[in-house]
Amino acid sequence: MPTTTVHLPPKLLRALDALAARKKASRNRLVVEACERLVRHNLGEWPPGLLESAHLSPRDRKELAAAGRTLERVIGGARRNRRGTPFSDAGA
Repeated sequence: MPTTTVHLPPKLLRALDALAARKKASRNRLVVEACERLVRHNLGEWPPGLLESAHLSPRDRKELAAAGRTLERVIGGARRNRRGTPFSDAGA
C-alpha cells in the first residue's frame, strides 16, 4: 500500500491519539477512515465550470435555463415556507 506523510498540529495529533486509544484503533486506521468519509462526502460535487455558458451551445444554454426554471417551480411547490423565491438568498 502506498504511503504518505501528513503534518498535523501537536494538539490535533494528541486528540487523534487519544481517540485511537479509546476506539482501540491505530492512528493510521482513523486517518484512513476520515479520508474515506471526506472523499465519499464530496463525490456529488460538480466539476468547476460545469454550468458556465462559455462551452455551451445556444440551444444547450436555452435548455439549461428552462431546466433551471422547472427546478425552481418544483422546489417552490414543495417548500413549507412560501415567502420569497427558492433561491432568493443565492443572488440569483
